[in-house]
Amino acid sequence: MSGGVFHAPPRRRPYGVAVIAVISGVLGFAGVVLGLLALLNPLADLGPASQMVGYVSTRVIPLTTLVAAGLALVGILVYSVARGLWRGERWSWMMGIGLVFLAEAVLFFYLVPFTYLFFLLLVVFVYLIAVRDWFV
Repeated sequence: MSGGVFHAPPRRRPYGVAVIAVISGVLGFAGVVLGLLALLNPLADLGPASQMVGYVSTRVIPLTTLVAAGLALVGILVYSVARGLWRGERWSWMMGIGLVFLAEAVLFFYLVPFTYLFFLLLVVFVYLIAVRDWFV
């Protein structure tokens, strides 16, 4: 305490939030790259890389243009949420909760329910609710 002013100690980012932010940032970046590669496949000749783009968009994941654009947009959304989680912004916490809940709903109702991924997302969901006071 100096001069009657109290300085609060700096807030520390919870380790779990940092891990979630890094993993979702990497997944978001990968979604953007894969979406753009699938979009660029019919439009441009990328030289040696065009063989990889053609293989990814036709054999591994058959994507239409609309799905490729959606993948790129979802990747941008996930990356921006990861960046907000890293900074501790309240809007990213709400969007993160929503995205995890949506992913769990899709897994449960449309894919195979009660997988390891489902329970991992459930743990992330509960953890994000538990650390909600860190986000301002």
